[in-house]
Amino acid sequence: MKYKLIAIDLDDTLLNDQLEISTENKKAIIEMENIGIHVVFCSGRAKASMMKYVKEVGIHDKEDYIISYNGAVIDRFDGERVFYKPINKENLIELIDIGRVHNIDTQLYTDEIMVEKYTEKTKLYEELSGLPIKVVGDLKEVDESIKVLYNHVAGEALEKLRLELTDKFGHSFNIFYSKSHYVEVLHKEANKGLAVKNLAESLGIGREEIVAIGDGFNDVAMIEYAGLGIAVKNAHDGVKTKADYITVSDNNNSPIWEVYEKFIK
Repeated sequence: MKYKLIAIDLDDTLLNDQLEISTENKKAIIEMENIGIHVVFCSGRAKASMMKYVKEVGIHDKEDYIISYNGAVIDRFDGERVFYKPINKENLIELIDIGRVHNIDTQLYTDEIMVEKYTEKTKLYEELSGLPIKVVGDLKEVDESIKVLYNHVAGEALEKLRLELTDKFGHSFNIFYSKSHYVEVLHKEANKGLAVKNLAESLGIGREEIVAIGDGFNDVAMIEYAGLGIAVKNAHDGVKTKADYITVSDNNNSPIWEVYEKFIK
């Protein structure tokens, strides 16, 4: 099979534990781009936090795309926005209220991250994401948000919040853990699988011509949609059960290079 689109998750897949791209992974991406394959980074991160890796690999001058916010946004490298599914103000107000009731830090996302108070948890998030955080008086004044993130220590309190969100809004939103201490809420039509599907169809690429590589539950939709769905060695067990192939290499040992050597080269 000649594959035409490779969708790659960033954290714990392409990136090692030091948030770096290995030399071998870079080489694999460049080789794939050079033979005409669309290499598409897909992440829960904001575009600004992802583009530094696109530039590091050196493919930013290509006419290609990036999927951010777990599929809520698709942009071309040159800035053209081709897909956008935010949460509207009415729903935001309800989601903000639930965070307040549970006394859990709530973050909103547009082109910046907005919070009502700057805590140690938000400071750490700012450092890890590389994105500035803006403190606002009242989150309810925000008109729309690409996603809502609840930032709290892992445990019972966060799980209670997730269960309530799922009970009230599971039919309207995608609700999931992106990390053990982050619960995210996105528009129902925003997930990596739908984003990969929409992008591929716009490029005239069939499902069987797609490879998707990831480690987390937010990667399952694209792993299941792709003709070849791949979980890296360090993926959650529940993700591995959905994959067609599990890499021998974990994220610290260049799994993208392994995929290139085994399925693309």
